[in-house]
Amino acid sequence: HPALAGFPTEENCDWQWTQITRGTRAVNIGKLPHGLKPIVAAIDDWNRNWKLAPIFEAKVGKGKLLVCSFDITSNLDERIIARQLRRSLLDYAASEKFQPKVSVTAEQMHGLWFDTLVMRKLGATASGDGGAAFDGDPNTFWSAGGGRSGRKHPHELTISFTNTVAMNGVALMNRQNDRDHAGDIRGYEISVSNDGTNWQVAARGELASTWNPQTVKFTSTITARQLKLTALSGFGADTSAALAEMAVLYAGPALPENSGAAVEYKRVRSTSSDVDEGVVTVPTPKPAP
Repeated sequence: HPALAGFPTEENCDWQWTQITRGTRAVNIGKLPHGLKPIVAAIDDWNRNWKLAPIFEAKVGKGKLLVCSFDITSNLDERIIARQLRRSLLDYAASEKFQPKVSVTAEQMHGLWFDTLVMRKLGATASGDGGAAFDGDPNTFWSAGGGRSGRKHPHELTISFTNTVAMNGVALMNRQNDRDHAGDIRGYEISVSNDGTNWQVAARGELASTWNPQTVKFTSTITARQLKLTALSGFGADTSAALAEMAVLYAGPALPENSGAAVEYKRVRSTSSDVDEGVVTVPTPKPAP
């Protein structure tokens, strides 16, 4: 691809990509027009197989967009590989060869983004491992029941906020590291409260057993200090419940922009015994200056 004309590479990943791929989060472009192809594609887990693009381009409105999720802005004096990739992309974007073929609407692009720190900004808390369901990291998860505990449905996850929160729904993501979808919630009920005692049902229904995020919309905007998800049933004989992420669809005044408190994704292994992931060395974060 001409976007990589100034960056030595072949069609496959090689050593020069190692530095810039570590810690990168690719963009899932599966909901964009089918004809949109990544300039650089990331290979997802084979059970999930999302269409991941660290680099892609599109026509948006009257303009052209080149998206790169690799870090090509920080410490470039020390990271010569990232610096060279940046140079190649900028040269391409400034050239006549930058002519994206697929059109994407602004609304479609907006649908790619979600504020994963919204629950942190709202002061959300929960007991036990409940916080793993709204920490912004899909590799962590809340779970209840099943296994040796023998507990069956219903299972409850209760979240409290610092102040009352206006919301018109919730976004949910199932656990991401179990190819058998253990813990996926089928029947659910979402309730809200202002005192933790008197609860009002905001939504009730069934979810799909899927890797994809799911949205539950309320019939109207609700203001509350507590939010409770009740897993009423699972799939098949599974008596457990698990959730990687749960976030409100916030409908209140604008929240502050994300600061430097980025979420560092934790390493998670597959639960499948026949998947050999080898030895993984997790880099130790450097202390902030």
